[in-house]
Amino acid sequence: MRVTLIVMSSYVHVVMFALLAIIPATSGHGGGAPKSACVKMSPSHGEDVKAQSDSNPYTLKVDGHDISKGGTLKVCVTGRQFKGILLQMRAEGSETPVGTFNGTRGTLANDTKLMTCTADGDTVTHSKPTNKTSPTCFYWKAPDNEVPQKSHFV
Repeated sequence: MRVTLIVMSSYVHVVMFALLAIIPATSGHGGGAPKSACVKMSPSHGEDVKAQSDSNPYTLKVDGHDISKGGTLKVCVTGRQFKGILLQMRAEGSETPVGTFNGTRGTLANDTKLMTCTADGDTVTHSKPTNKTSPTCFYWKAPDNEVPQKSHFV
């Protein structure tokens, strides 16, 4: 009987170790996207998480379309609730964020935070894996020097 308990105990430890080794590979990033997601804009949730195959349930609504040096645009995510986000403005054909998001005076949506990919505050991500409601809005500020002719939010 004692041998059975030792074997069972070892078996339980092996199973627990295997489960703990698998869980981090398939879990989300509750505190925000990792820095490794900055370029490819891929959350790296693991191989078991499948990409969405149906139409996009979200829309980015941007107030205005002319970007002036130092100007601000309001961008809102509308659609069903979501838990995670990674948002940047990029010049067409570039993988580098342009401009910054404003996170002062309550202008950053609840449970979101600024992230630094190449410059302070150039990216927005979630700070908690709570449901965000529609619309969830952010304020983006164009660079004070040169504004790219063709830019888009990704």
